[in-house]
Formats: sequence, structure tokens, C-alpha cells
Amino acid sequence: MKPEKNTIPAEEIKPRILIPLWKEPLARTSAWIPRLALALVALGIFLRLALYAFDRELGMDETMLALNFVDRSYGELFEKLDNRQGAPIGFLLASKAIMESFGRSENALRALPLLAALLSVLLFHKLSRRVLDPYGMLCALALFAVGEYLIDYADQLKQYSTDVLIAIGLLLLSLDAQEARPTAGRLVLFAAAGAAAVWFSHAAVIVLTGVGVTLGVQVLLARDARRTLGLVAVGAAWTLSLGLTYFISLRHLTGDAYLQEYWARAFMPLPLSVSGLRWYVEAPLDALRNPGGIVLTGVGAFAALYGGITIYRQNRPRFWLLISPIVVTLALSALHQYPFGRRLILFLVPFFLLFIGAGIGRLFQDTRESAPLIAVLVTALLLLQPVAHGLAGVFTPPDFERTKPVLQYLAAHKQPQDEVYVYYWAHYALRFYGPGYGLQPEYNTGIPSREDWLNYVADIEPFRGKPRVWFVFGHTYPGAGENDQRFTLTYLNTLGTRLDEYKSREAAVYLYDLTRPPEKIVAGPGSLKP
Repeated sequence: MKPEKNTIPAEEIKPRILIPLWKEPLARTSAWIPRLALALVALGIFLRLALYAFDRELGMDETMLALNFVDRSYGELFEKLDNRQGAPIGFLLASKAIMESFGRSENALRALPLLAALLSVLLFHKLSRRVLDPYGMLCALALFAVGEYLIDYADQLKQYSTDVLIAIGLLLLSLDAQEARPTAGRLVLFAAAGAAAVWFSHAAVIVLTGVGVTLGVQVLLARDARRTLGLVAVGAAWTLSLGLTYFISLRHLTGDAYLQEYWARAFMPLPLSVSGLRWYVEAPLDALRNPGGIVLTGVGAFAALYGGITIYRQNRPRFWLLISPIVVTLALSALHQYPFGRRLILFLVPFFLLFIGAGIGRLFQDTRESAPLIAVLVTALLLLQPVAHGLAGVFTPPDFERTKPVLQYLAAHKQPQDEVYVYYWAHYALRFYGPGYGLQPEYNTGIPSREDWLNYVADIEPFRGKPRVWFVFGHTYPGAGENDQRFTLTYLNTLGTRLDEYKSREAAVYLYDLTRPPEKIVAGPGSLKP
């Protein structure tokens, strides 16, 4: 008689084989979650380093800021900057020191933003583990790792990556102050970090205001005299440092009418009106897209709202701490003191993603048994495009206007007697890069004329009768500078003959012989306006 086989009933085998990953007990998934989180951290660091490795040409805004490092001493950086630029004094001094130590290369100038971005990935991993459940943490960390604007500003000579790093660090310290009884050492660290932060980040003032008021109200309600006294001392250190920073640097940024007009659409409309209701819907969605990096903003808004409700129900003190910087930014926007939009609120992206992660984590738990694919689908919708965009950037990175090849071509073909006219948006690149190619920044520079193209005609008038005149264009992006260039070339074609040209991305140079008699202009310059 053959021995009986050691069989297992089919009903016991099926659950072990077919049980989906999302239905596995938390104890079984705890092993792969930390590993996946570390893989996401590595991905975020890789994407930032990959973009940095391309050594992209400075964009116009970067060039305008970099010229302040070139033209000024350390002491002069404390004064109002040229080219309508503004940056924290600590960031300016550190960037100039790096430039003087390692040269005027793009990678040297961008070293500080890159370092801040890399540290931000590490700190956000720590922050999301502390605030969110494992599934929400993975979603938030993934969005942070592949975030389009978080990656892009890691490779720009701007302070926005530093803003993000400091916002995360201050939030971690605020959570310590909220959740643990503060020791003297923690209070000193909290005070010193906040006092130093305002020298390196304008956004730090907003974060400190939000978390400071929130923690102050909470300790007052708790009637904890010791913690109240400690926070008063911390707040006094912050206020003293901020006052000194304002006197030295920040006061130069206030009252700029041009910037007020430029950011007009990013200010919350008050008093509330029917016509202004559209802003209250569009502004949050726009913020999720840029700088949040969420393409399907409706899905992101749903997850963030669901996450906010979840955190509020689970831990109200934490909820107010997380939302306070957003509330303060909106309040300043309503007062026309700080725009709520685009790169200026990059520092709020970690807060957005924490709420989204909390929503995804709660949705995952709520649908775990009944319809787990709902949470998987929502997560996929949020991550699919950002992941694809982030990976695509490794092979085809986003690029700015390519003015350097145009200047190289001009330097190689310009003859000593040639005249040069520089479109006004191109003269920043000429001033920064030109000396390296033997070009002088004192060439004839046009005036800003986008509102009245007849001024371009006046710019060109002195060159009539000249046999060789180069016209240099830069920052000619579609819809603006591109139209200026098109108008100028249309007019030049009525005055003379084009002898040579070289085109690059959003930049170009043209050589004209303007000695021939002008032809009759069928359509006058005014009629060529868009």
C-alpha cells in the first residue's frame, strides 16, 4: 500500500498563492517598505545629479543674478541688487565665495542649490516616515523624488532649493518641540536654526511665523508655563535675527512696483467677490501643478483634502502645524506682501505632498479589503506622468536659451570694423559670457520696447549706411521675445541685405549690410504689432 501524500487542501493553498501584495499583513510588508523607500531616495538623488551633470547654460534669470557676484564685492551684496534681483544675503555671500573659489562655471555657481536639493531628499524621507503611514510615506516620497520643479531648481542658480531644505528642517524641529518636552539643548538648537534660517531663505520667515504661532497657541492652551517660557525665548531669538536681516537686506525688496505688477495674478483677491471666486479654485490647483509637479491636479486636490481630514482627525496639533505655513502664505498674498504662485512657493511643496501622502495612505487602508485597486489607481494616476517626465529628463534634459553658441559664432566671424547691436534681453548673457570669447559688453544695447515696437526702429536708425552690422538676439521665447525678433528682422529686410546668420535655441545672430537704399515699407511698423 502506497503511503498517503502530504497534501494541503486547495482552500488553504489559494490564499497563500493569490493573496495580493496590498492585502498582505503589515508585518509581512514591513521588510520591503524601507528598502523601497531607500530606492526612492536613491532615485531622487540620481535624477538631480543627472541633470546637474549636463552642465546647462545659465538661464537669463540666473545670469542676471550671477552678474551681481561678478560686478560686486562682498560688502556691495548687502545693497539693493542689480537687474531686479533679490536673494537672501547668506545665499548671496555663499554663492560668491563658491564662485571665487571654483570659477565662473555653471556647475560651480549651481553647487549650493544642488547640495540643498540632495539634502532635501534625505530630510524629506525622514519627515515623511515620521508623519505618514508606510503607504502614504512611499507615495509622498516618490512624488518628492521625481518632482519636476524640485529637480529643475536643484540645477538653477536660485535660492528656491535652499528654501525647500530649510522648510523641511524647520518642520522637523517644530515636530520635536510639539511632541516632546523640550530640553535646554533642543530649545537652543531650535532658536539657533530659526535665527540662521532667515539669513539664507526668505521663505523661512513664513515657515517660522506659521509654526511659531501654532506652537505658541498650543502651549498657552495647555497652560504649560515652562514650555511657554522656552518658546518665548526661542521666538525672541528669531525676531531679533529677522529684524537685523530686514535692516541689512530685506528692506531693499519692498515697494518694487514692477514686481507687484508682475505677480499681480498671484495675490489673493480681497474682499471676497463673485469675480474673485475663480482665484480660490484655480490658485490651489495651479500650485499643485507648478511647483507641486502634479499633472492631474484634480486627483491631487482630492488626495490632499482627504489627507487633511485624516490628519485633522488623528492629530489636530500636527494638522495645524503642517497647514500653518500655507495659511500664512495665503494671508501674505491677500495683503500683497508675498505671491502665492510658482517658484516662490516651492518651499510649500513638502507640505502639499505630506497631505497627499496622508490621503493616499488613508484611502489605501479604507479600501484594503473591499476595493484595494482604487488606491492603487489613484496612486498610479498621481505618479505615472511625473515618473515618466523625471526619467525622460535623464536623456533629454530641459534646456534654457542657448546663447553661448551664438556668442561663440559672433566672436569667430566678427571683423574689427563691424558694428554690433544687442537685443536688450541678450545683453545679460553677453555681459556674463562675452568676455570669455573676447567680446566686449559695451556694444550698442537696445531698450526694452515690447510695448512699442517703434522703439526698435529708433534703435536701428544709427546703423543705416553701415556695411556690416551684427544683430544679436537672446531669450526669444515663443509669444514674447520671438515676436520682437520677428518684427526687427522684418524691418531690417526692408533696409538691407542679410549676409549671414546663426540660430540656436531661443537665441540667434544675424549679419546685415545696410548700405543699400531702403525699400518702400508696404506695412508700417505700427501695423506689425500682434
